[in-house]
Parts: sequence; C-alpha cells; structure tokens
Amino acid sequence: MAAAPTPARNLRRVLAAVLISGRDYVQAQRERRRIVAEMAPVYEKYDVLVTATAGGPAPRLGTWQTIEFWRRASLTTPFNVTGGPALAQCIGFSSGGLPLSMQVVGRPFDDATVLRVAHAYEMATPWRGRRPHLDPDAEFSIASPPIPDPEPADIDTAARDRAASACRAAGLALSDRQFAMVCAAAPHVEAMTGRLYRERHWAEEPANVFQFGG
Repeated sequence: MAAAPTPARNLRRVLAAVLISGRDYVQAQRERRRIVAEMAPVYEKYDVLVTATAGGPAPRLGTWQTIEFWRRASLTTPFNVTGGPALAQCIGFSSGGLPLSMQVVGRPFDDATVLRVAHAYEMATPWRGRRPHLDPDAEFSIASPPIPDPEPADIDTAARDRAASACRAAGLALSDRQFAMVCAAAPHVEAMTGRLYRERHWAEEPANVFQFGG
C-alpha cells in the first residue's frame, strides 16, 4: 500500500464525531460542570498536580492505530475538561532512548505556577542537556506511514443503520472505506456517550463558563 497523506489519518480520527449528537454535547457539558465542581477543593488544596502524561514512550511510527483515539482513555483528558493548564515535562528516557514525561497541572488560569514548577524541575535535573546521537549516513524518509484498512466493525445491523443515518443527517457522502472507519469507532463512541446519561438534579444546567473563588 502506498503511503497515505496526513489528511487521511486526520479524517479517520474525526469522522466518528458524526455519531455524537447535540443532545450528547449538552449532556457532556452537564457532566463537565459536575467534574469542575468536584475538582474545586482539589485545586484549593494543592498548588499543582503531577501525573503521568502517557503510559510509556511513543510507539514506533506506523504502529499506532487511529482507532486508539476512540478506544482508549487519555491521561490528559481530565484536565482538558476541567480547564486546568497542563504541561508535559521530560523526566528521563526509556531503555531505547525515547523520552518519558510527567504532566504538571495547575489551577484554571494559573499557568504561571505550572511554568515555575516545570522550570524548577528542569533546572534540577540533567534531562534538558541530553541530545540524541544522529547518524549522518542513516537512511530516512519523509513519507507518511501507510494507513491500514479499518478494523472490522463489531456492531450489529441496528448500530450500522444508526451510523448511516448520522452520516446522512450530517450531509456526508462517504466511500465504503470511510464508512467502515465510522463503523469501527461506533461501539467506542456509543459506550462513551452512554456514560453521560444519568439522573441529575434539576439545577444541573450545561455551562461553558465557570468560576473559581468568590
């Protein structure tokens, strides 16, 4: 298979968003408001939070599948949702020489503290001065890695019909390959949106604006 252009990989990542409805979005905003409220006392107690950024070093180019964007949770997502500034900081290297990192997270709008903590760690550790050994005679290519065919979709006929209906409602005329991408992600998207629905207090309204403090 010839190397696919970057837009094809981006398309595979975003196409499944057609399965997320306006109702899902409103519910997600309600859930976001609840999470922000739950995080408020944590931010009051700690200047910063330190977590892993990822489960390990970056995978080899071409081995990471775009479907993983929908299949697996991300360690950075909670802070994207709550609005806290976050910074990925190198904390060493794997046995193969690839960088490892931690995530430094601060209170919403307190970017300065995050930067100060990261700078202090960088000054106290040797990682900033390490540079990879580059072989001037090494072979390289600027071509994008090939994108494999979509995985077989583990969905029934009703779920496939819902996916087709969502594509039509969005005005999309997809090829068989593109529709297969949507179907492959469909069970993961439906599981994600399904977790948004629960009994809520009448006052839990969706909100894009939030405030900490008095």
